[in-house]
Amino acid sequence: MEPEATFKTMGSLQKLYNGDEKAEIDLLENIGKYGGIKKIMDLLITEYLKAYYSDPIFLKINELIKNCPTKNFEYSKAYPNIDQKKTDEEQELAPAWNDVID
Repeated sequence: MEPEATFKTMGSLQKLYNGDEKAEIDLLENIGKYGGIKKIMDLLITEYLKAYYSDPIFLKINELIKNCPTKNFEYSKAYPNIDQKKTDEEQELAPAWNDVID
């Protein structure tokens, strides 16, 4: 999930739908920034921009998205693999537990 990209892009789109004149600039900037996140952009084009198919902004958005390199999904945090986590937990035990574990 890409919450920041989703909130900013969809928030700009909602403002545009409500007639905010500055929202078009915000939307285009957010698409320029997050356009490589294909799941969000595909939904934006196929579902949310239906009302704008004949509007010039749709052409701008489509062009921006086409020119953005695809961004691969990345976790926001680095998670240790399970084997490494087990090793770390075993090393953290106090020496008094050595007789109990064996």
